[in-house]
Amino acid sequence: MLVASLYYNKTMVLYTALLSTVGVFAADIVNYRLCDLVIPPAHDDFADNMILVIAPCVIAIFIMSFVSYFIVSRNSTMLNNVIDHAEEVKTNQKELIYAFAELSESKSKSTGEHIKRVAKYMEVLGKASGFDDDYVDMLSTAAMMHDIGKLMISEEILNKPSRLTDEEFAIMKSHVLYGDALLSKCPGQILQIARTIAKEHHEKWDGSGYLHMKGEEIAYISRLMAVCDVFDALTSARYYKKGWSMEEAYTEIVSQSGKQFDPKVVLLFQAHFKEFKQIAEQNADKHIY
Repeated sequence: MLVASLYYNKTMVLYTALLSTVGVFAADIVNYRLCDLVIPPAHDDFADNMILVIAPCVIAIFIMSFVSYFIVSRNSTMLNNVIDHAEEVKTNQKELIYAFAELSESKSKSTGEHIKRVAKYMEVLGKASGFDDDYVDMLSTAAMMHDIGKLMISEEILNKPSRLTDEEFAIMKSHVLYGDALLSKCPGQILQIARTIAKEHHEKWDGSGYLHMKGEEIAYISRLMAVCDVFDALTSARYYKKGWSMEEAYTEIVSQSGKQFDPKVVLLFQAHFKEFKQIAEQNADKHIY
């Protein structure tokens, strides 16, 4: 009964009750048949023993079964409600993340296809890294928030058509710290993954990135994001530049293995380049401002 209740299994409760009842009757029969070898029955008459001893046991079993069945039924309903609520929260969180991600991209005059592509690129590399499906789903969702800190950067700098001055570039680089600060107190695993990516996605394997983090100091998911973001940045046309061909971008990323990018991540990128190309082709930018 206890095991059945722990596993929230109604069928197991019913089978347990049946087996317990059969066991009680079988034990009483054996008790009478082998009374010389075992403890003698409480009553000499078989019918009396069945009525006065076995019947109360069977009644107790059915009462316990009824209670266990009720508990299992109630707990199953509660568990399903919790699961449904968790899925609803997760869905709402995803929708909120996508809305904020689109807002940050629209401020820099990029289309929403960019965040869709990097999310799908991250899904590819996440699976290739051996993460389970739930974590890959969170990872691809969190990837959409990588540039959330740009909400704090002025449009004059974000959309400047000419080269940024040193002072302007310093301001631009601060978007990773803004992203970290904006997400620092946000609850939920997805948003904490997003925080890490937002802060570290411009770090380079050789330590020459925005915050000068190096090698293994950079979170693995941020190293994945770096390849995804650079590939999409290189291949995307913007009002201030033409997009590279995917082959040119591939060559550039491979050439930066051990410099800008983690060599292990570059190997994953090479192995799944066809999937990257397919994602890019199926999610092309609709328009450029």
